[in-house]
Amino acid sequence: MITLMNVSKSFGEKKILDAISLTINTGARIALTGVSGCGKTTLLRLIAGLDVPDEGEIKLSGELANFGTEIRIPPHRRKVGLVFQSSALWPHMNVEQNILFGLGGTPKTRRIETLDAILARTGTTHLAKRMPDTLSGGEQRRVAIARTLAPEPEILLMDEPLTNLDLAAREEMAALIRGITESSVMTLVYVTHEVEEAASFCDEQYILKGGKLAPTSVPRRRKST
Repeated sequence: MITLMNVSKSFGEKKILDAISLTINTGARIALTGVSGCGKTTLLRLIAGLDVPDEGEIKLSGELANFGTEIRIPPHRRKVGLVFQSSALWPHMNVEQNILFGLGGTPKTRRIETLDAILARTGTTHLAKRMPDTLSGGEQRRVAIARTLAPEPEILLMDEPLTNLDLAAREEMAALIRGITESSVMTLVYVTHEVEEAASFCDEQYILKGGKLAPTSVPRRRKST
């Protein structure tokens, strides 16, 4: 469960988030929509612990993660995975090294088992020895998802993962994301500009405007075929 209580965040004199309060139940799949610069990515970064709120509380599974600017749970202990819009792969590491990066401290046998399972689950086994700069945009997004899933997060945050992909790659990525979310109990927070895209993954949708968050109607989520 994710609980936000009166969470605010400003950059300079501009207030991006204004006393946001929201409860996201465990296993829920919600979408955040809104125009560019409205604070969607900022909200994800606050949940992940990459930024801190100016005011308010963030709780994860009932445990206080942030109390205003005070960090109670550091990012690496939050069991939160964030898929960045840019993929953000380490350029000097090949695919399997990128995926293994988040498994430091895990016994070697377990690391290899997890790597093989994640490669298979995301359809990236054939890319294991490739470097990021040799991959297409869609392949990079797949690897970014694989790396995020490897530590088995309880919360999955996705920041416009279909942006800047061609139609074929978008459809492949959409099928992958849908398969992952429908076969797990992870809580999903999905940022997008597209209402139909949100409807295909999520059961609830919120729009962020003027620093405020409000629920919007969302069509019944389509089942995968």
